[in-house]
Amino acid sequence: MQNETFNPHQSIAPSAQFPLPQWSAKTRAPKTEYERSFGATFGEYRKNPPPPREFIIHCLGRGDIATLNAVTNVGKTTYLRNLMISLCTGQDFSPLTVSAEPLKVAFLDFEDSESGMYEDLSTMVSKLSESDQDLFDQNALIFCNARDQDGIEFILSDESAFDRYREGIIKFGADLIIVDTISSAFSIECENDNAEVKKRVMTPLARLAKLCNAALIATHHIGKAKAEDGHILEASHRGRGASSFGDHSWLNMNLIREAATGDVILYCGKAKGPAFDETVLRLDPVSRWFTMVASRKAPSKYAMFMDVFEDGKPLHWRTIVKALNDVCHESTAKRLRDRALFTGELVKVEHGRFVKSPKV
Repeated sequence: MQNETFNPHQSIAPSAQFPLPQWSAKTRAPKTEYERSFGATFGEYRKNPPPPREFIIHCLGRGDIATLNAVTNVGKTTYLRNLMISLCTGQDFSPLTVSAEPLKVAFLDFEDSESGMYEDLSTMVSKLSESDQDLFDQNALIFCNARDQDGIEFILSDESAFDRYREGIIKFGADLIIVDTISSAFSIECENDNAEVKKRVMTPLARLAKLCNAALIATHHIGKAKAEDGHILEASHRGRGASSFGDHSWLNMNLIREAATGDVILYCGKAKGPAFDETVLRLDPVSRWFTMVASRKAPSKYAMFMDVFEDGKPLHWRTIVKALNDVCHESTAKRLRDRALFTGELVKVEHGRFVKSPKV
């Protein structure tokens, strides 16, 4: 039986009427209930092993959360709409898709207008076959500019609104939830405060993913790339504000524009699993689709550290740190320096000055 479309403006029956479904991507049937008492010996785990992880996208299983960081107007919303359509129709969208089975996606759009969202998606799906358009119609649940009768926007910081989203997503049976964007979906006083970000943003997102038994991707803005101590952080902390955004993500991705070509690069800042290769994307402004231009291995931090010394001239430590400003934190640079000194690839010529060994 086809699911009814959820309307956030309508009242919702008590959540007890919508028991938490555990959907299988292949059969769409509820899985066997899995229960365990609080604490267990490993022998008990052997007798009652947990179900295997089901990955919805690359490295991201049910109950896991990911963040996608990008500056304004690079294309993060467009990219995720492309991903949603691909998942709903069972089409490949490398490097993120992992299954050819159509999946259900709930897209929580807190930035676009309904007319803008509708026009954009209509353009994107116009290239699909009639059968794929039917799949998308059935498998995509969209919350856009959802407001109450007084015009107050439903945001995830409001507990009653959170419950309405949760119940609608559970009833729909989504495999993936997309939240666009964190800054519009949550109301926080200071996004540089790790404790507040963890409590008011990352914990609710994790809770939504767990309760809905779905994977979740939330978009976030890249700001001036400053951390709490004023330095650039690792790739997993490229998002604006507190490092908690990256710390509490199972998968962290970044979208950046390549100045020379105008192409967009998707790269993996952090993954609890194998990282995907850097993916060069090009947007077709007519179809509104990103296509993969190239895939390339990302250079290691050590290789990028040694590349700083390519001209063969001695460099002061502060110059080295500045050159690596967008690659790693100074503490990481120190570890890379010590490794290079130990292997003999780097030579200290005087206090605070280093040069690449002529033997390398």
